[in-house]
Amino acid sequence: MKRFLKPEIIMVLAAAAISFCLLMPAPILGVADNGDFGRIMGSTGLEYLSENRDDRYFGYVNREYAMKDSTLLGGGYISSEIFLVEAAKLINKILVPGTDTFDIRFLAAIYICILLTAMYLMVRFSARILHSLALIPSVLLLFMFTDVGYISYFNSLYGEAVALTSLLLLTGILIYMSSQEVPKTAALSGFFAAALALSTAKIQYIPVGIVLAAYSVRLAFIRKDTRWKAAAISFSVFLLAASLISYFSIPDNIRVCNKYQSLFFGVLKDSPDPEGDLAEFGIRKDFSVLAGTNYFMDEYPIDIRDPAFLEEIDSKVNPFKIALFYMRHPVRLYNKLAIASENGFKLLQGFGNYEKAEGIEFGKTAHSLRTWSRIKEDFLPHHILFTSAFAALYFAVLLSYYNENRNIQEKLLIETFMLMGIIGVIQLVVPIIGDGEADLSKHLFLFNVCFDMMLIAAITWTAHILIRTVEKTVEQLCRTKRFPRI
Repeated sequence: MKRFLKPEIIMVLAAAAISFCLLMPAPILGVADNGDFGRIMGSTGLEYLSENRDDRYFGYVNREYAMKDSTLLGGGYISSEIFLVEAAKLINKILVPGTDTFDIRFLAAIYICILLTAMYLMVRFSARILHSLALIPSVLLLFMFTDVGYISYFNSLYGEAVALTSLLLLTGILIYMSSQEVPKTAALSGFFAAALALSTAKIQYIPVGIVLAAYSVRLAFIRKDTRWKAAAISFSVFLLAASLISYFSIPDNIRVCNKYQSLFFGVLKDSPDPEGDLAEFGIRKDFSVLAGTNYFMDEYPIDIRDPAFLEEIDSKVNPFKIALFYMRHPVRLYNKLAIASENGFKLLQGFGNYEKAEGIEFGKTAHSLRTWSRIKEDFLPHHILFTSAFAALYFAVLLSYYNENRNIQEKLLIETFMLMGIIGVIQLVVPIIGDGEADLSKHLFLFNVCFDMMLIAAITWTAHILIRTVEKTVEQLCRTKRFPRI
């Protein structure tokens, strides 16, 4: 019986109960399509059952889809989510033979299993260092990551669900590896699979793939045998190649859209000198009338669908030039990051969260089991100074401990949480560079996940320090005979 009273078991059982109760009963809870589902549906052969636009977009969650023949990459969009959807379709066909309808709850079940595995690994193997304090991260993981703002994405075709589960799984695997004197090759393979799923889930996660490819090289040196080193280096090369392929395979319509957003709804939005900014990119100054516009408006001062216009934007704008612009204008970058911080703690985007049913109005959002998302949105400081100070203190503490430790297992554990911080910082900046201020709070989803992981680490570390301080104080009092030893 004692084996079931361990923090990791209790947490996993509680998380499973919450997830299944929230996501499985019909009418289901999820996140309505804002138009992004088409990228995945085009490659997986899924189609809407309803022709009504209101049934498809923004207001209601669709539980069932028509299943057609898959084209895999025939939809023109590369994403690891495609393979998870295909796995869910296969399970659907096995458990419901003869059907031509896909129930999205099979996909949610896969995400739930990955989430539970990740939570178990994180708590089970951090307990070897934390001992009784393992209860703190288990409670926090349960409280934060079963919030409806996170798991509602499981009943959707958004890449955010892949990002959440793969990042947590990657973290759990690294914590497991840090608990082993000789990490196993299977764990390294698991790290690679999770890293690949994360970095190819969405276009904006491509920079994360490059960081993880670099970290794979670091992992090559935690064991001395040639086979391990060869595997780690091979995974690094594959991750880097997958990230580059994802970037250069971005469909033309998405690429041009992102470039337009990053320039006109990013650089030029609220710019004191739009014409001067365009001149830095070598773009015609008369395009400055588009400053502050986005790619999905009904009317524009000029025709943005003109092939000559699109060609100029496509040839003269790219993420590297946008990044260089902000580096030349650090005040402008600071202002954009301030806007990102203001929008960075919002998990629910206002899309409908419920399946269409009697008593469910169009666009109804979830109100239950979203305590953590409310706290983040209503009570956490959203100022860039708070975000910067928290990150600076977080890295300073980790670096101080890293320099004090020579044990490879402890270094690997510290590096794991450094990695969370680095990914979080990247994902605060990348949306601004890649898409301007468009859908900013949604694009900061992975930043939210990393921030929460960083916060869990910070709270656990603070509790550890407080307990250690109390123990040392009591021990000192006992030595000086000022306090009776028990």
